Amino acid sequence: MNNSASDIRTQLLSDLGDVTELKQVVLGHTVELTGFPACRVYLSGIENELLDNAPTQQRKYIYAIQIIQEQTAMAKATAEAAFEDAIDATLDKLHSEWTMSGNAEVAFADSGSINVEENVQGAGVSAIILLEVTTFIDG
Repeated sequence: MNNSASDIRTQLLSDLGDVTELKQVVLGHTVELTGFPACRVYLSGIENELLDNAPTQQRKYIYAIQIIQEQTAMAKATAEAAFEDAIDATLDKLHSEWTMSGNAEVAFADSGSINVEENVQGAGVSAIILLEVTTFIDG
């Protein structure tokens, strides 16, 4: 398997675009959001390891998947339910696509904490899911 970050990123964005509970999926940290719950995807780390003195490398791309829900345009309980549903559906999609349609050896999602934020779009909550995607690169 010789999949690049570009192949993996393209598949990840496609998979997340299929999650109907997410109203917007964007690439990057500082993209303005217009639909909620929204999802930002960005690379947060890379690991590279040479395997058994061979030219093959195990490469891990670590993506942050930030799910964001604003809490000013709808009732707080409705916003909270939409946020929880978006997280659940995103984790379900990542679990069902653990090879990312053959673009990865394995992909593993790990969840984090929920943060309450105040930003230019008003009050909101966000959660970051870390997705570790492993592939092998032949030298």
